[in-house]
Amino acid sequence: MTIHVAAPTTHETKYWLGEVLAWAEANGESYDAVQELKKIPARMNQIDDDIGLIPAGLAHFDKVIAPSPYGVVSKSKDIDKARRRANSRVRALLVRFHQANGLVAPQIGHGEWDRVIALVKKNEGFTARGALFSTGKHKSFFPLRARCQTSPLELTQEEIGRIAGDATPKVRKSIKKGIRLINELITLQNVLPEVRELLPPVGFTIPGSPDRARRILWSWLPEALRANIESVFQQTLAKPEDRAANVKARLEAGEDPETVLAEVNAFAKVRRRKIDNPRAALSGYQTAVTWLWRSADDRDRSGAAMTLAELMTRENLETA
Repeated sequence: MTIHVAAPTTHETKYWLGEVLAWAEANGESYDAVQELKKIPARMNQIDDDIGLIPAGLAHFDKVIAPSPYGVVSKSKDIDKARRRANSRVRALLVRFHQANGLVAPQIGHGEWDRVIALVKKNEGFTARGALFSTGKHKSFFPLRARCQTSPLELTQEEIGRIAGDATPKVRKSIKKGIRLINELITLQNVLPEVRELLPPVGFTIPGSPDRARRILWSWLPEALRANIESVFQQTLAKPEDRAANVKARLEAGEDPETVLAEVNAFAKVRRRKIDNPRAALSGYQTAVTWLWRSADDRDRSGAAMTLAELMTRENLETA
């Protein structure tokens, strides 16, 4: 029985991208990677000198820097492709920097990952014509090859949990595809005998989402806040005949006609999308509000919001 043990790592020390830049230039690192590193402050809406204030951790890169806009530093016609290429270069540079400073164990098994990738690529094509995998299937292994600190044969559930836990939701989705492909390959050992030398004999559990937000029910919100929000919802979802009846009732109640008319005119000037399914819209509104309330509650600030306007702060929106 073989016991698979993940490669050891050391605790990450705080470094900054300015230090990475100095190290990269002093050690003759790739020109393209260095140039992409220099673009990061602009992507983060900061000045060039702020590169010394941006953390160089791999987890921070994956969750904060990698998703940042790229159009401000590129005129490419395919911005998403250009950003992926830039992120790949910078991440590889950061990995080399961390390895050089003893922050992570040197990557093990890169060549073995290449062998697994080549095996899948060799068996790609039109599945309707007998190919085992569809074209491009091998790309599912790229996130694993870039992040795993073990060879595919020595891969463990703990290692999968580590890389999935540090990844963004988008990258985690790609990692899951890679794990599913590994499990599929393991079941094909009789068809592809090479698999026995490249992968463990038993498959893996697909990692979950550690940052899944806790559920918040609409009824959990304070009653006064719900009352205020529901009044806003009623105005938003009201039909023309409902609004007309409301205006009539306000005038009959003695409200100033000019004030009521001004509100009606202001409402009419705002272009609104027609709501065909008010019930579905109301459910969507409530869900959105619970997300906002949870972001405030997680920071112990939900009690300060008694109206929708007070809940829709910039900080709550960004956190949500």
